[in-house]
Amino acid sequence: MKLKIFNQLSLFLFIFICTTTITVAKDLPVTGTESTLCDKINKEMLSIMQEGNYKAGTFSLSKNGRNYCSNGYGYQDSSLSIEIDPNRKMRIAIVGKTVAAILIKDLFRRGVLSLDTAVFKYLKIKPYSASDSGNPQVLAITIKHLLDHKSGWDKKHDGYSKSSLKRIKKLSNQKQPTVLAISKYMINQPLQYSSGSKRSYSNYGYALLKAVVEKATGESYVSYLRRFMKKHDVDIIESKPIETRDESETWYQPEANIVEFAFAISSADLIKVFTHYWINGDLRQNNKRSYSFYGSWKGTSAVIRQRKDGINFSVLINTRGKVKNKEIINRLDTLINTLVR
Repeated sequence: MKLKIFNQLSLFLFIFICTTTITVAKDLPVTGTESTLCDKINKEMLSIMQEGNYKAGTFSLSKNGRNYCSNGYGYQDSSLSIEIDPNRKMRIAIVGKTVAAILIKDLFRRGVLSLDTAVFKYLKIKPYSASDSGNPQVLAITIKHLLDHKSGWDKKHDGYSKSSLKRIKKLSNQKQPTVLAISKYMINQPLQYSSGSKRSYSNYGYALLKAVVEKATGESYVSYLRRFMKKHDVDIIESKPIETRDESETWYQPEANIVEFAFAISSADLIKVFTHYWINGDLRQNNKRSYSFYGSWKGTSAVIRQRKDGINFSVLINTRGKVKNKEIINRLDTLINTLVR
């Protein structure tokens, strides 16, 4: 009896397997550089794209300033009808902080700014209430403190925390408060640590640095950045809503609100920038350091890697996905180690 039941069950499973259609995910289209090196990297990138269910991404790799691979994966339109150009521009989320550090340190080297400059005084920020004079500790925060993420606020209490923004929206009557509106509130807030004593990552701190760049140059941040990058033959554009977006910029999943100072760049141009500068903003004159930096935002994932063998690589993806950016770097690093001697 048991044998009969087993045979019937086996027959059922056999019929089910034979009559069920197994759907295999189709590879995304690949565009760009064709070579043995790039083909092997493309296989890994396609695996990453499919695991994350990504529909648009680009990858670039250079060594000592020479580009070896620039490839696109997927589609440059939301209808998934046009293969993506490898030079398609995308936002780079918090990787943009590395670019802000480059601009600040360049202004410092040229004597335009001092790293000891007190930021709130330099920007002439005043509290919402005319009767307030501001927290003396906040008034003492310097450019160097912000560069090093050592302002004294932690992430739960800085200008981009949920509780802070809720209050600032009421005070400023702005749905998306500007850096100035945020700072008029933060100037009175207590610090969680003494400035310079502890590193605590701060998006708001770098928003302040971008405002410093605008004050020092007399230009909008993106306008000055674009002019600055021209000398390295790098083209960046201001990122805009889809209704007014430049045709060279990609689509995003989702089409999120644009944060202040947002810009878009190709992966090839991004690694070109980091041929000349280290990720911390210092001038790059050798290959003695190694850096990785990555970040995500709604509709954006970005990684940049600098290796001691002179290799730079970057990955830009049009969404925040399932595959962690750190994992992407590790997988590509491991593969590149086997390909490049």
